[in-house]
Amino acid sequence: MTATFIGDVQVYWINHASIKLDGSKRVYIDPYSETLVKNYDKADIVISTHPHFDHFDPEAIKQLADKDTVLVAKNGCDIGIFDFEARLIDPGEHEKVGDVDIKAIHAYNDKRFRNPGEPFHPRGEGMGVIVEMDGLKFYHASDTDLIDEMKGLKEKEIDVAFLPIGGTYTMDLEEAVEAVKTIKPDKVIPIHYNMIDGTEANPNQFKRRVESETDTDVIVLDPDK
Repeated sequence: MTATFIGDVQVYWINHASIKLDGSKRVYIDPYSETLVKNYDKADIVISTHPHFDHFDPEAIKQLADKDTVLVAKNGCDIGIFDFEARLIDPGEHEKVGDVDIKAIHAYNDKRFRNPGEPFHPRGEGMGVIVEMDGLKFYHASDTDLIDEMKGLKEKEIDVAFLPIGGTYTMDLEEAVEAVKTIKPDKVIPIHYNMIDGTEANPNQFKRRVESETDTDVIVLDPDK
């Protein structure tokens, strides 16, 4: 299946790190042109978690936006190119768009490096987000390793966590299992795997591990086609 209902919100894994939340507001997280394989409904809110091309893609954002769309992007993204409302945010801050609350938390690599001493995602460059809407809390981890800041998420009582499992640039499957144990979400949906070289992973293996070792349910979604 390509989508599932969590409460009153229909949740799509479009592919890679791209997520669509369709409830009282239509929210896209990290839309990327390579994943937008059809015409999508216009966004109320677009969230971009860091400046890398596969997370902050101006053409994808423009495809989804209209004059009433609000973009919430990590500080460092070039929002001056858009003719609709755009806001910048850093970890520790939050933005309110209508009844939707968007909290930014850290996302970074401390184990995966482009070159010695040069992580793919340095601390401060990116963010994960907690999107609170329609009585639910959705956590999108973005591109990150298993980091200390995740320990504080248990008290947030996350309903759905979107966790990368592909490795190379993010947590791999083993670390994502440990992240579930740390965060303790009610449900988890694996993302960021099997699209870009070096991110190969088996989501059903992840599901077996998580559901045998924790009380969290895993929902494996197919990419939207």
